[in-house]
Amino acid sequence: MRWLEKLFQIVLWCLIFAMGLYIVYRGFLIGEETGFFREKMLPLLAGGLRDMAVEVYSPQLPYAVSDATPGEAGSTEKGGNGAPENKTGTENSESQIESEKTEDGANNETGGGDDVSGGGENASGGENDASGGGENASGGENDASSGEDNGAGGGENTADGGEGASSEGENEPDVEKSPETENAAIQSQGETSSGKEENENTDEENAAGDKNAAAEAGSASEEDEGVEEETEPAREVALMQDYNYLLNNFFSLDPSAGVDETLINYDQLMGTNLAIEKDASKPQILIYHTHSQEEFADSVEGDVSTTIVGAGEYLAELLRNRYGYNVIHDTGVYDMVDGVLDRSAAYDLAGEAVSRILEENPSIEVVIDLHRDGVPEHKFVTEINGKPTAQIMFFNGLSRTARNGPVDYLPNPYIADNLAFSFQLQLLADQQYPDFTRPIYLQSLRYNLHFRPRSLLIEAGTQLNTVAEEYNAMEPLADILNQVLQPE
Repeated sequence: MRWLEKLFQIVLWCLIFAMGLYIVYRGFLIGEETGFFREKMLPLLAGGLRDMAVEVYSPQLPYAVSDATPGEAGSTEKGGNGAPENKTGTENSESQIESEKTEDGANNETGGGDDVSGGGENASGGENDASGGGENASGGENDASSGEDNGAGGGENTADGGEGASSEGENEPDVEKSPETENAAIQSQGETSSGKEENENTDEENAAGDKNAAAEAGSASEEDEGVEEETEPAREVALMQDYNYLLNNFFSLDPSAGVDETLINYDQLMGTNLAIEKDASKPQILIYHTHSQEEFADSVEGDVSTTIVGAGEYLAELLRNRYGYNVIHDTGVYDMVDGVLDRSAAYDLAGEAVSRILEENPSIEVVIDLHRDGVPEHKFVTEINGKPTAQIMFFNGLSRTARNGPVDYLPNPYIADNLAFSFQLQLLADQQYPDFTRPIYLQSLRYNLHFRPRSLLIEAGTQLNTVAEEYNAMEPLADILNQVLQPE
């Protein structure tokens, strides 16, 4: 019996040990998937080792050791050429909402602030933004090198102009009167007169030569400048045709999303024709709000005009009255259940409504889901035409995860078209309204962007922006929408 007891103890300890190994193994897999070890544990370990090294060796160093860690300096929002804030941020009491949502009701797409991804991914999203900031910094280095090339070209043009100027100086006669010359002039007035006339003729010829030389130098300089102006757009296009440059400078990739060169391709994004034939006799644009209860810093309770719905109505009015489109603005509520805020099924409910509206109005070609983002302690604002304006962000669901590839239960035949629509708007905004947009955010799910090729999900400001800032943002947004839909 004694040996049976010992055998039982041995088997029991083996089982406990095996379970421990399995738990560690599963924890390691989960940590790898979420980036916990890479983004949390390793920096923490590195920081601890650094602090230990500072404590041991700093008394022996001839200089002070800074408390700042690399990466803390220079981390900015898009206004400072840094990585954008993730759309994954949750806001206040909404942070408990699930991180992923399926549209079949098993797992519902939700978000925080805008609540389309859960609090569980916020930390990794933030770290992703930090890495994006580093990548953007490298993009900035590329831009800087381009600037150096331009400066060099400009320097060469200046040098050409300088040579022209110096040749003018060489053509001018360097005449210095001596006493002998003056005496000879007094003794022979006739010879002096004839010599003077010859000198005047020579001066005129030299002056004419100087003008020709200056004209030639100026022409050469203008030609050089023209070549430089012509090559600058080509240089920028060449940069954007590089996959990594394009991804790092125009997009923000959520850790859950999968993307490659087949989607992020400059020629494909810009080569997609998104123009529509304007016809005010029938609806062509639909604006709706999956999260209609999103408010702003100074929203008035019970006043819909001070919510995201009010901003959507102003956008609809601009598109109707200023640009001549027939717009339907759906003000349906999809994030309230029995009078209580509930976004667990908001995308399902909104999708059903949008599908019904499109069936009744098949002429609609553009579908816009307008949101207000929710990023804790962040207010995204810039100045456009002298007015404080909320920054916006285009948001694209790819129906594709980094781990498993395409999400088959959330098909979207228009992923490439959706991306092209966002990118062309983004590029136009960068050119005409600098600092108006944050980088395009790429997520792994679908978010009802499968109804039309020209489908958009737009985040306008955050919970800290004012109603006026949100309304002001609708004006440049309406302008770039019209320019992409009606190119000259």
